[in-house]
Amino acid sequence: MASPGFNNQNNGQRLGITEPISLGGPTEYDVIKTRGLEKFLADVGLYESQEEAISREEVLGRLDQEDFFGELHKMLSEMPEVTEMHPVPDAHVPVMKFNTDLDISQDSILQNADEQTVRSLNGCRVTDRILCLVPNIQNFRTTLRCMRFWAKRRGVYSNVAGFLGGINWALLVARICQLYPNALPNMLVSRFFRVYTQWRWPNPVMLCAIEEGSLGLQVWDPRRYPKDRFHLMPIITPAYPCMNFSYNVSSSTLRIMTEEFQRANEICEELIASTSFLGCC
Repeated sequence: MASPGFNNQNNGQRLGITEPISLGGPTEYDVIKTRGLEKFLADVGLYESQEEAISREEVLGRLDQEDFFGELHKMLSEMPEVTEMHPVPDAHVPVMKFNTDLDISQDSILQNADEQTVRSLNGCRVTDRILCLVPNIQNFRTTLRCMRFWAKRRGVYSNVAGFLGGINWALLVARICQLYPNALPNMLVSRFFRVYTQWRWPNPVMLCAIEEGSLGLQVWDPRRYPKDRFHLMPIITPAYPCMNFSYNVSSSTLRIMTEEFQRANEICEELIASTSFLGCC
């Protein structure tokens, strides 16, 4: 694991639809606590272990024996939009280098696509967009690992059960990163609970303004679409067409999550207060 990063990848440009809550940078205490947090996440298995890395290489080896590499090379070489193919099959991890004019970040990729295809493509498009909208990718990823671990432990990680799935937790964390662009993960975790304890749902969480686009695809808009008005905890994806993936949240699951946020916030506040008291002694 790399040590905590301080680089702000937006080069001074504001990210998000509002000004940050704080531009304060980390203290030496934050650096120490973030390293402790990363060690804890590693100890509970949230980073790839050596055994998992070996297993992954074995799977890749079996795929190589099935000539997966060769078949993929053949498929790609027959595509007119793929040029300058340079396969390297004998590398430790076989790779293929090529150029393509297929850019899924462009809205035009969705032209004439059906709803299922749009949703499939938006999985990658939303992920890429999130990484462009957070000030520090490393801090975002560490904080997200922590929040997903917490959510699973507290039983609120499930889109099917009416809670929140992976993409929703990523969006919530990304918004906190925007609000505290210079904070390290230990502070981002505590601010996560502080902010969402006070959030006035159904005000939506958004990483950027909703764009209408030019393809006529439906975007989340409770002013125009009655079904959108019934969403209790809207968390809006940042890639066109902007959607709410937390539509399964009900009044009961929202209440449970709110209580969990409040509980976690109280614990964080107690820890901060006790640390401040010790620092004064």
